[in-house]
Amino acid sequence: RAWATELLVTALLERGEHDEAERAIELARRELEADGGGESAARSLALADARRRTALGVDLPTRDELRPILEDCAAGQVVWGVAQCLRLLLDAERQVDPTATGPLADELLEAATQLRSEYLQAVCAMARAHAAAAAGDPAEAAEQSLQALGLLQGRDVDPTACAALDLLAWAHALGGDVERAGRWAAAAARTREASGVVATALQGAVVAATETAAAGAPDLFARGGASTRDAELADVVELALRSRGRRLRPGMGWPSLTPTELQVVAAVADGLNNPQIAARLLMSRSTVKTHLAHVYAKLGISSRAELAVIHAAHR
Repeated sequence: RAWATELLVTALLERGEHDEAERAIELARRELEADGGGESAARSLALADARRRTALGVDLPTRDELRPILEDCAAGQVVWGVAQCLRLLLDAERQVDPTATGPLADELLEAATQLRSEYLQAVCAMARAHAAAAAGDPAEAAEQSLQALGLLQGRDVDPTACAALDLLAWAHALGGDVERAGRWAAAAARTREASGVVATALQGAVVAATETAAAGAPDLFARGGASTRDAELADVVELALRSRGRRLRPGMGWPSLTPTELQVVAAVADGLNNPQIAARLLMSRSTVKTHLAHVYAKLGISSRAELAVIHAAHR
């Protein structure tokens, strides 16, 4: 019952039926209490309610609230459960202070690495895009948005792809390319409308930020939106990925590594530890750790030994 309720709540939230979602959770809780359900069922309902509040943007979940679930999942090596909690906390933090989401994104990326989940990697890239846009860095915001779209391409995750397009639109509006911003924003809005999906509070905030950034050129914004009026979402995503004159760097595998990541890999292959790599490349130890997490995720590995072997094969 709890698992079915969690799925039902997800569907209701996509349609914006928040009251119905709340009622479904409360009904399942009463049945759980009456039947003496177990901890797993209670955990599912707690996550469902946290997801509802996050989507609505009210009474956002905190780490203290989800700590028991996180600890239980970690103790039982239920990595997907840990990832669910971290995803909710990341979405909540993005609504409070998007520029402070780096540590949470790094934690989620570690879980994504273990799960080999490109979807969760895309979620991390979207958080970084949001942080960059909020910090006034449209180039980095666009890069991270495109990274997310590349990871989502060809997957049946329209709401998430729409959210990535919204972030790309914001990045382009901030960078002064209002016509392209209108193109991505309109495609995301039309896809949601056609599929009956309602934007979450987080997505709504991104849309509002895009409209504010594009307010000085409404005609260009509208013209961009009209240019993709009859295009399918998959075609718009493909267009976005080709918009830089070349296809986005692959999201996985050796070709996906950035120049800085390749420098970190070479340092690891030379036998350096993180403090030594930080000194060589003039970066902080936490930055080295973040780069390694990205590298592990892209290569689908979990150790320095594996990384050294792969590096040797590509020399």
